[in-house]
Amino acid sequence: MDNTAPLIIIGAGGHGRVAADTACESGWNVSGFLDLSLIKGTQLNGIEVLGDGKNTEPFSDFTGHAFFVGIGNGSIRWREFNTLTAAGLPVPNIIHPFTHISSSASIGRGTLVAAGAVVQANVQIGDAAIINTGARIDHDCQIGNGAMIAPGCVLCGDVIIGAHAFIGAGSIVTPGVTIGDGAFVGAGSVVIENIAKDAVHKPFRKLSLK
Repeated sequence: MDNTAPLIIIGAGGHGRVAADTACESGWNVSGFLDLSLIKGTQLNGIEVLGDGKNTEPFSDFTGHAFFVGIGNGSIRWREFNTLTAAGLPVPNIIHPFTHISSSASIGRGTLVAAGAVVQANVQIGDAAIINTGARIDHDCQIGNGAMIAPGCVLCGDVIIGAHAFIGAGSIVTPGVTIGDGAFVGAGSVVIENIAKDAVHKPFRKLSLK
């Protein structure tokens, strides 16, 4: 969808504020935040907290708005995304103007592509994913729903990232590797082999010096 509708960001934490900045820089009119943890009327970077999006100011109160889930926690982000889409509310992608996205790439709904990201030919990205600052996604990669690609990651060609997987900051995933649904890859990893569903990959081990 285009950016003519006013936009509300769900979540006003760190990721929510990045999403709001990205939206503003992409030409969206950000009306405000909805956040359970903040008092209505609070100002964050010049944007007002409009309510909590639940009991006092439900989504239905904001007719004509688009919504974006700016929550870093993957399970909560996915839950809120599904709440919005089940209600038939518009959930656009937010894409920073200083990115490169191939014309042959495809992106679902509710995904953030942050400043400096590169998305190359024939990449497929699902719904409610995060392609964070400076991440580089090379040709023919597949990134599942709700996945997080943290700042500075490099995914070489033909990598598959499962739904709700987390790839920590600065990690490198070598060509053709598959990372399963829900897997966690720690920051700074170099991944050269497949990682199973829900597995945890840590880049370093603490060594005892004798």
